[in-house]
Amino acid sequence: MFVPGVYKTQKKSLHQLCAVVPAEQWERLCRNEGVFRGKLWRYEPTSVSLVATPQPTELHITPRAGERDSTWVILRKPGDRDATQFYSRALDAAVLAQRGMVYAEDGSFCSGSVQARTGDHGLSALIVEQNINHWEAGNIAGRRRVVVHYQGQALSGLSLYREIDQSDHTEERPRAVDFVRLIETRSGFWLGRAEYIRIRDQQGSVWLDTEASLRFSEQVSDHGAIAVETRVAVPGFERISHGRLYPDQNKIVFEPIHPHLQYVMHLLGRDCTVLAPSAVPTGLAFFVEFTWLVRPGLRRRIVRQYDSDGAYEGSVFITESKTN
Repeated sequence: MFVPGVYKTQKKSLHQLCAVVPAEQWERLCRNEGVFRGKLWRYEPTSVSLVATPQPTELHITPRAGERDSTWVILRKPGDRDATQFYSRALDAAVLAQRGMVYAEDGSFCSGSVQARTGDHGLSALIVEQNINHWEAGNIAGRRRVVVHYQGQALSGLSLYREIDQSDHTEERPRAVDFVRLIETRSGFWLGRAEYIRIRDQQGSVWLDTEASLRFSEQVSDHGAIAVETRVAVPGFERISHGRLYPDQNKIVFEPIHPHLQYVMHLLGRDCTVLAPSAVPTGLAFFVEFTWLVRPGLRRRIVRQYDSDGAYEGSVFITESKTN
């Protein structure tokens, strides 16, 4: 996890390392072509409880009739009008970047607001969308997509789309034990690879080895909270964070790293988490991270980064395997 905390060593900043290759982005977008049926789960961020019964969805990503250089993206939900977007090969990476969108090698993508603040009057709204693909036998076998909403500076909503593989998510409301099980399967030591894409440059992605760990204290506070320590590292960079897990609230609250910046990890059902600021800070860099535990021992993560001016600066796509 890219988690808040104490910097132990730092030889160079990640955001100085990489870029987007325009020719690659269209090909990566096209790897998402298909029809994906799933369900939309809406969560209340203060308690991570479901707002309503999960809603069926159908996502169509198809080439325009008779053309291979343009694609329609249509999201259908019963009772709602179709949400439609159109993409053309003529839209190079610079244009996609203006829309806040970048694609990873396997077609996973990150999009959303390109500016987190609107000036002296503060933040009006911020939306971050992150989609993770899981491939098996040459096909997308599962997709998870989260949309994180901020209204004003406060986190106001979490929407999770589970597409293709739905068999393990039939309950209307996750049980408390599901969140504890998710934490247990995330704990331990993880090794992986990360692709970092910086949207301001045009020189290519950078690949990095990653290490991450999550462990719990056996001590429980009077309020039922469990002490948590997390660590994340890439070559030349290490970060350690401390927080408390509140099982009854389905979240981990980390110690503030600044009076105006505190991260909370929200546990979404049995397989996904969102790590995000409780409120968007002013004048401070921050990130939003989405994690999908694809299966025990394998997880995928996307980290979307904003700089101290509130501008979107890049995304990190990570695949990790558990080693113990």
